[in-house]
Amino acid sequence: MTDPILQAPALHQTLSEWWDAIIGLTLDSPQSAWDAMTAFLAEDCVLYFGGMDAPASKGIDAVIADLKKTLVYWKMLQRRVIVHGLDASATTVFATMNNHLEILGEPLDYPETEVVTFNEAGKIARYELYCDPSPIKAVFAAKHEASRSAGPSGLQPASPRTI
Repeated sequence: MTDPILQAPALHQTLSEWWDAIIGLTLDSPQSAWDAMTAFLAEDCVLYFGGMDAPASKGIDAVIADLKKTLVYWKMLQRRVIVHGLDASATTVFATMNNHLEILGEPLDYPETEVVTFNEAGKIARYELYCDPSPIKAVFAAKHEASRSAGPSGLQPASPRTI
């Protein structure tokens, strides 16, 4: 059995490097950037990018497809780890974060906790995200309300004239 004290830094470093690869992704990223991100993942990985209430992405192809859907409205500006740890088996790490995101162009500081299990090859086998989606839903609601009041052309309605 691997000594958890020795394993923890390596697993957290791998997780940080994976996030560095994700942070750099855009919808227009070349395939090589997507390959660099997925190099950290087990072929049969299960990822809950949208939190535990959202459907899981199962397998690398699903991870890419779901992350591309997410990148339409989400961008990680800064991953800010507050505390991290490792389980006794030295295969699962956790990190509690207060990340700086951009949702639909709006900045948002967002608390999240991730629990990540690595396989024997050191690849991410399972990623679980625990978060309250309310702040993100509030940004969507505000943008929706703004678009409704803007009218069909996206322009703000003219103010009524006073005579």
